[in-house]
Amino acid sequence: MTLLGTATEDEDDDGKKAGTLANGVITKEQLEELSRLINKTKSNVPIFCSLFDVQTVEEMSEVQGATAIRMLKVKAGEAQ
Repeated sequence: MTLLGTATEDEDDDGKKAGTLANGVITKEQLEELSRLINKTKSNVPIFCSLFDVQTVEEMSEVQGATAIRMLKVKAGEAQ
């Protein structure tokens, strides 16, 4: 139960889901682009997902997906 916006120990996720509900789920286009970039950069998927505190790329929010794409584009030398 929350009182005045304070989460109980069982409800507290240390901000892990902050903003994800408002941002929506990752889009199909983002998933396709992430797959391409992960393959191109030979990124370790479990380590990459841990950066966003998710188990799989599909669990990312739309905002996390956009951030991940920017990061991988830099790694791949595709940053603008």
